[in-house]
This record gives sequence, structure tokens and C-alpha cells, in this order.
Amino acid sequence: MLSGKEGRRAQDKTYFKELFSEQTEIEHWESIYDHQDFCGACLRLRMNQALSWLDDSNLSKNSMILDAGCGAGKVTRETAEREHNVFGMDYSYGMIKKANRICNTERKLNVKFLEGDIESLPFKDSSFDMVICLGVITYLESEEKALRELSRVLKLQGILILSSLNKAHLAKYFDFPLLIRNALQKIFGYRIAFWKKRAKVKRDSGSKRRYFTPYLRNSLELQGFKVLEYTTVPLGLLTFYGREIPPKKINIKITMFLEKFLNVPLIGPLGGLCIFRVKKSPFVNPNESGLLK
Repeated sequence: MLSGKEGRRAQDKTYFKELFSEQTEIEHWESIYDHQDFCGACLRLRMNQALSWLDDSNLSKNSMILDAGCGAGKVTRETAEREHNVFGMDYSYGMIKKANRICNTERKLNVKFLEGDIESLPFKDSSFDMVICLGVITYLESEEKALRELSRVLKLQGILILSSLNKAHLAKYFDFPLLIRNALQKIFGYRIAFWKKRAKVKRDSGSKRRYFTPYLRNSLELQGFKVLEYTTVPLGLLTFYGREIPPKKINIKITMFLEKFLNVPLIGPLGGLCIFRVKKSPFVNPNESGLLK
């Protein structure tokens, strides 16, 4: 019998595996990076930041790179086109099939795909020079197991590029109903019945987790990573009780206006997505004895 926390973890993993196996969801993630809307722009900025750090890392050609949570394979393909050996791994077999088709173009790329769980990676210790993991830990109950596994499969001094949803994003602080609810919960230690009911519905359909940057930074350091740098990308659309405020076009214009202030120290860290570049610290003992378990 699973404990309450383990049961929620299993419930969420089952929900998201089924969700990302649906054909409509697969097609959505195949095209999302090309969407000329706010979401597409955010994901392109996230991808471009990751690829910029990859290009600046001075990795030799044919280095081993893992795209953990590769989805439909857009980032995997961009990475493989830089002449690296790439493994694309995802929890959804449907996503793996789509990514394989996207990357098997007329140009021969050194890329392989497999289905796997980020909390139990199917690779031996110290297999990779770099791991790219964009947006995955958002769908986990806890980041601890995933970070431990990512550290395990990285070589000594290997680089991890990791992104998450940012809990301290500016759009949230303009959502006064959510601020009031969270304050009441913190003060009184319980949920008002109305909010409790809404929270249960959210849990039943899977929940996404946001992270405060200092908390995630601490988690990374506990798993043997040294944080080299991090940044946030677009602030996120304004919401009212967690729902986007219409009309969307005006919402986007307001958000893009606020983007002009990202160089201000108090606003810069408040983007909707946070992306880290970290290095496996020297005190982690590497074991470069192969690749697959």
C-alpha cells in the first residue's frame, strides 16, 4: 500500500504519461515551438538559451548528450545537428515515436531514442558530458530523485541545463485573489472550503509544480552541482485566480511592456521560466564504466 505522498506521486505520473501519450498532445508539442504566440515565444527563448549555453560549453564533437524529457524532439534535433551523440529519452512512448520521425531526416544524425523514467534513468554512472532537461521537473511531485539521477549519469565536471516554472514570477504577484488565498493558508494553516474543493479538482487532474529559485538552487547543490548561472525568460501572462485575463492580445502587450524592465534587479529574476546552467562538482566520484545499465 502506497503512502499518501507516494500515492500522489504515482497518480500524477500516471496522469501525465497518459496525457502526453494522446495524439493531440503529441501533435501540439511537435508544433509548439513554431507557434507565433506568447507560449511559442517563451519556449523558443528557453530553447535558444539552452542551445547558446551548449554552443559556449566547448564540448568536442561526438560528445555524449542526454535530452531527458525530449518530448517531440525539437531540442534533440537541434543538439544532434551540432554533431554530438545524443540520446533522447521521454516517459511517453508516443513522444519517442514522434521525436524519432522528426530527427530521422535526410541528414544522418547521431541520435537514439528510448522510453524511460527520469527518476530511474536507464544509463550507467558517468555516461554523459551534458544533460539537457527542460521543463520536466515541473511534472514531478519532488525534484530530489530526478536531480540525483541526473547527477549520477553525468561525468565529473559535466554540465546540466535545467529549467523549471518559476514560483516567484511577476504575473503571480498581480493575481491578488491567489495572494490572499496563499496568505490565509499560511496564517491559519487550513484551506477555506471553496478553495479546498478547487485544489482537489486540480490534484485529480495532475498538478504542475513551480519552484522558488533559491530553493531549487539549494536542491541542485545538495545533489553535487555547482550553479554556474541562471536566468529567467518571459514574465508570463497576467492572471486572475490562476486564469489568463482576457483579451489575450492586450494581456500580451502589457506583459511585453513589463519585459522592458527586466534589467531592473528586483524584476529580472521574476520571469515565468527559470533556466539553470550547473556543473557536477569535483567531489562527486565518477564511474565511467559504460553507458546503458
